[in-house]
Amino acid sequence: GGSIASVKGTQRVRFHSARSDQRLEESDGGLLVTRALGDTQMQKCGVIQKPSCEYIACSAREFVLCCTDGVWQQMSHEAVAELAHEAGPSRPGDAVLDIVEQAHDKWNQEADGQDTDDISAVLVWI
Repeated sequence: GGSIASVKGTQRVRFHSARSDQRLEESDGGLLVTRALGDTQMQKCGVIQKPSCEYIACSAREFVLCCTDGVWQQMSHEAVAELAHEAGPSRPGDAVLDIVEQAHDKWNQEADGQDTDDISAVLVWI
């Protein structure tokens, strides 16, 4: 089985050892919750692979921003949203490049240039 745990602000599915009640340590990773969508193999660990859908009314100047955990582990939601708003609906590509570049720079500072996580972003203005 498994459980949900927050790792550096990112929700992950943590696995329990089949031979003991000990959980894997933070450095052992885990399945990122958004990566679990559609993952039928993780059903045995308690992951619900079928996403729920909800329709909401959007007002002017709203956007959808999807980023990998490589962004969210290094930047706050507010900082990323500010970059999107600064670039505005006419320049989403500039916002995404700024987001990815800043996250990459922060990873390099934290890891002394040795390793970075996946860093991707998609921005759609509604």
